[in-house]
Amino acid sequence: MNDERFFLNETENNFRKNKVSARFLQHRRKTFIFVDGRKIATYNPFKTKHIDSENLSKREILRFFGVVRKEVNTYIKDCDYSIEDIKQLNLTTKGFNYDVFKELSVGESFWAYDLNSAYWQIMYRLGIIKKGIYEKYKTDRRYRRYKQMSIGLVNASKKCRYMIEGDFVRDCDSSEMIIEEYNEQWKQVYKNVRVACYNVPVSIAEFVNNHYIFYNQDAIAVPLDLSENVKSFLDDNELEYKMQLCEKVSDFEYTLGKDTRRIPTFYASESF
Repeated sequence: MNDERFFLNETENNFRKNKVSARFLQHRRKTFIFVDGRKIATYNPFKTKHIDSENLSKREILRFFGVVRKEVNTYIKDCDYSIEDIKQLNLTTKGFNYDVFKELSVGESFWAYDLNSAYWQIMYRLGIIKKGIYEKYKTDRRYRRYKQMSIGLVNASKKCRYMIEGDFVRDCDSSEMIIEEYNEQWKQVYKNVRVACYNVPVSIAEFVNNHYIFYNQDAIAVPLDLSENVKSFLDDNELEYKMQLCEKVSDFEYTLGKDTRRIPTFYASESF
């Protein structure tokens, strides 16, 4: 047991002994304790000593998350707390289109297009973060993983336990009652970012009449003869992307950069 867990347990025991009424709010790894509406302590029972921080200080990382939270809160206020729901496009075909892949000869190349900092870019395109913030962090590779994490981290649910006169409120089965709290606007923003990101490759697949090789959340691959179509779509929508040349090495494998990828067998089997 580390010190933080010890002190959290000791606080709970002390509150029981003295019949204190309190609110225990768990948000991600931390537990915040409130008495009479005032925060009196913060504990992190899962605290670790080593963090792979990409040469960023903890203060810089937390400041960045704070910047994102502020941008999203401003966006929500500007929308008058009514966030429009972005509908997900549905594609009738699979993530890997083996029918198109098998048309390629062994050794034949094709292009894969990948959105740059996909969630970060979509947040900017939707107007959730301002241009200055987007530009400041978009090419700083130290923030690469934190840009991906930021929209999810600040949307994390919060779990509350309530103590009344030293006893935790319990459910009908005598277990401690845990109330989960969400910010509905934040949930909608998070959903919209994910859906809008997914809709890009799906829209491209429809744009090339489903003659793609594979797609996922933020990327799509097409034969060489459709490459200009994809570039035109991305450029017309002012989306930033990178291209990787791929090569078919067998009926069930292809290269993507330096990696060799194997096609999941169920995609191939469905085509026969």
